[in-house]
Amino acid sequence: VFYDASRKLILKGVDGVVYVGDSQMERMEANIESLENLRSNLQEQGYDLDKLPYVVQYNKRDLP
Repeated sequence: VFYDASRKLILKGVDGVVYVGDSQMERMEANIESLENLRSNLQEQGYDLDKLPYVVQYNKRDLP
């Protein structure tokens, strides 16, 4: 994941997460990889995504 190092720093002391995924079907695998990386980075900081408030937002819904 391109922003892995930045993500680790930002997740220190997090109260919740807003995950923005690309809504295009061609990007589904990348979204899954990114979400798995987020979960892993949270675990490294001592957080469990299943116990943290989070919002999932889809981007690019205006594209055909």
